Amino acid sequence: MPREAVLWFVFAATVLLSCVSAEECAIARRLRENENRLFLGLRPPEGLKMAHTGCIRWFGGYWSYELCPGRWVRQYHEVKHVIVEEHILGVQHQWRLRDKVGSQLLQYSDGTQTIPDRLLKAGTTLDEGNSLYSCAKKGTEARVKQVDVTYPEGSPCETGFRRSSLLHFVCNEDAHIPVVTLKEPSFCEYDITVVAATICEAMFRVSKVVLDLVDADMKFAV
Repeated sequence: MPREAVLWFVFAATVLLSCVSAEECAIARRLRENENRLFLGLRPPEGLKMAHTGCIRWFGGYWSYELCPGRWVRQYHEVKHVIVEEHILGVQHQWRLRDKVGSQLLQYSDGTQTIPDRLLKAGTTLDEGNSLYSCAKKGTEARVKQVDVTYPEGSPCETGFRRSSLLHFVCNEDAHIPVVTLKEPSFCEYDITVVAATICEAMFRVSKVVLDLVDADMKFAV
């Protein structure tokens, strides 16, 4: 191949990669900006007093799980609506936010507290500059996009390290009912995939998908 052709190929490939990276990073940036509003249309399940608006909660045997996008992932066990055991699986940059979610008082065995207060007492220090959002990934279908987000600084683990979670936010315009899958590939390291149409709205600012769901309508796999 002539040298000029090789140089042109390298130049074209560089331009293409730059364009793809710019587009993907823009998607990740928009998701980051809208993350804590992903599920504001979800209605909490009946009879659950400690429901957080905009958070997803599901059950996996002994543990209950809660994901508040942009804030935290936690697992907890409660007895008669009192939280007797809790582990934070990771936090993100808006964990300090004192809005309707962050100011909600929860009943623990040692009294009522907000989650931000408990995180502060536990020594959580994550700030906006440490937010780990990777660029979006192209799925097997044209309408599927994905952004990966690390939620670090969870509760201490028996290994001496802190728990952490890797969140995969997957846009699927056909997933009007959110699908959540949680795995623990390594001890105290969690892998959580969330597939939903509202993620597309956050990434691409498409028309609003109005959801009015109860916990029983959503699909979960632990």
